[in-house]
Amino acid sequence: MKKKLIPIAMLTAVLAFGAAGCGEEQTGSLGSTDDETPVTLRVAGWSSAGAALERAGIECFTNEFMKEHKNVTVEVDILDDYANQFQNNMAAGSSKYDVFLVPDGYFGSWVNSGVMLDLTDYVAESELVDIDEIFPNVAERYMYDANTYSLGKGRIYALPKDVGPYVMYYNKDLLMDLDASDGSGSIYDKYKEYLTATDTFDIEVAHEMWKEIKAADSTIYAVGNVQIEGLVWSNGGDFIDMSKTPATSTLNTPEVKEAYELYLQMYNEGLMPDSAAASAADPSTLFQAGTCATLITGRWAVASYRMIEDFDWDVCPVPGFSDDPGLNSSSGSVGFAVHKNSKNQYWAWKLCEYVASPEGQLVGARSGFNIPFYDTEESYAALKEADAGKLPTNTDCFIKAAKSQQRNRMSYLAYSMRWVSRMDTLSGYIFLADGEAGKQTVQEFLETADSEVNSILRVDWDEYTF
Repeated sequence: MKKKLIPIAMLTAVLAFGAAGCGEEQTGSLGSTDDETPVTLRVAGWSSAGAALERAGIECFTNEFMKEHKNVTVEVDILDDYANQFQNNMAAGSSKYDVFLVPDGYFGSWVNSGVMLDLTDYVAESELVDIDEIFPNVAERYMYDANTYSLGKGRIYALPKDVGPYVMYYNKDLLMDLDASDGSGSIYDKYKEYLTATDTFDIEVAHEMWKEIKAADSTIYAVGNVQIEGLVWSNGGDFIDMSKTPATSTLNTPEVKEAYELYLQMYNEGLMPDSAAASAADPSTLFQAGTCATLITGRWAVASYRMIEDFDWDVCPVPGFSDDPGLNSSSGSVGFAVHKNSKNQYWAWKLCEYVASPEGQLVGARSGFNIPFYDTEESYAALKEADAGKLPTNTDCFIKAAKSQQRNRMSYLAYSMRWVSRMDTLSGYIFLADGEAGKQTVQEFLETADSEVNSILRVDWDEYTF
């Protein structure tokens, strides 16, 4: 579930359009609430993983919903360039869609558009959804307190459709075919206790394993999609301090420096695809082709990876530092929101409610797109039953990851994502070749980024709260 940054001009327009929108009286009509009147709901989804796969990920829910509610027809539109298209719809005040996907990384800015129906009272009266039983780190992604400009608490403006915890997928056949450097057998046998674990995988051990993979076969990549977030968090660091007003940078610290230096070292060792390789084929494609031995990605990949016929694969925890190994990655999520001007608010809400219910979550789990986000033994047992006899075998790994991983940097603040974009742009200078104009050390990058991020956070806060 790869996220795209919102263009700065568009973000500014959305914030300006809706800064006073939250908490205003809802103007939409509930529409028909009986089971006889025909209703058509239009749902907007995005095509981040390919239109066919994304459509299947939504229709596994909507098809079951229509079976239970014969009077409702759900039409799903998968939009290319979803973020920009839907922001244009919001800025124009369009209510073309009754229900629309809200990626967690965009929730903070989109909630200010004023087009999301406040679902708090609906949730409180629901007989299907118990918000207190949903993983807290999932439910809070769609809450906003307009009085304090705070995410993670306050009113509920969307219900989660899914949570996609990140794990490390590995090509089991490939690792069994490659010889360990000490002559003890295969690389799989040498690192089996980590590859079959459900709790933690130390980054230093993983680094050694990746180097052994590369040494055994220089034509393949050892790992794809390593997240700098997981390295920073698991090492006890962070990017900004959100407890301060305005938020301030925490980039220039030993913990963050160590994380970036390790990432840069692994990049320079050729363990992961470089920019040229990544532009030719994304890491998931390389993994499915058997040319990337391990890959860090989310649960949503299971549905397509179960169609792999050329090799056996499984999953293990994302490697991280030992300081806080559970914070080894962010997890992905999208929510369903109801457009406040929908003429069918009741049935739009009922669809959101169904998707976020235990029953709906098991529908998604059986399809392989997500794991249930309910912290109950019944939920876990049902997931394991759905996964029985299928890959991966290490289902518990997903559950532990979903309970510990947090939202990504893009969803830190309601008033600014510019700092993320600028920080990532500046980090590019540490990956330049030696002697190349503009190349920086990690320390130089962190000092520059620390200063610029603080400036951006101050400006954005002043503009947002003016």
